[in-house]
Amino acid sequence: MALCENSSGIAIPDIEGGVPPFEYQWSNNATAESIVLTADDPSDFSLTITDACGNVAENTAQILITDS
Repeated sequence: MALCENSSGIAIPDIEGGVPPFEYQWSNNATAESIVLTADDPSDFSLTITDACGNVAENTAQILITDS
């Protein structure tokens, strides 16, 4: 995800497979399905998703800050 300075964006996971409902744990301690990110946030975020059967998936994304 790329963000301009003084802007924000929403990170929404694209889940394939697994058994709903899902539990979400973001590296910033958020537990919602999606989070709002700003240029002031850390550049790397990780997300751990646990499905109803206890299966766990984890992924990391990088936020790029641009001048324009």
